Amino acid sequence: MKRTNYILLILGVFLALTTFSGCKKKKQDPSPQERILGKWRITAWTIREGNNVFDLYAIMDACAKDDYWEFRTGGVLAINEGATKCSPSDPQETTGNYTLSADGKTLTITESGSNTVFEVVELSSTTMKLKITQTNNGVTVTSEITFTKI
Repeated sequence: MKRTNYILLILGVFLALTTFSGCKKKKQDPSPQERILGKWRITAWTIREGNNVFDLYAIMDACAKDDYWEFRTGGVLAINEGATKCSPSDPQETTGNYTLSADGKTLTITESGSNTVFEVVELSSTTMKLKITQTNNGVTVTSEITFTKI
């Protein structure tokens, strides 16, 4: 009889452990709308025209490389000049609006009444890659910008 009580005790503990461990909520991945929130700095920028690729980031001034884009709740985008302004008369921060599609595949930036629509190539908790292709006078230009969250 003691052996039966011992086995029942072990079985009870086992069932209790498996029952409570099954109650843990699975951690959900943040939505694209949650991942985009925060401060982002440009860390790469290339422009492709036909077979020619230009590394725009390599020739950017240091005063532009310290700028960052802050995506805030409510669709507000603030572009901050960072620690070093390229022109002392520039405002420290300019604002616009953004809309990220529900599926996280397109990002529309509205600034000074003009819309720019980017394809979102990647949006993780640390990296955002945007792409835009435009054709002017028969010339197609693709710009790819990589941001790193700061």
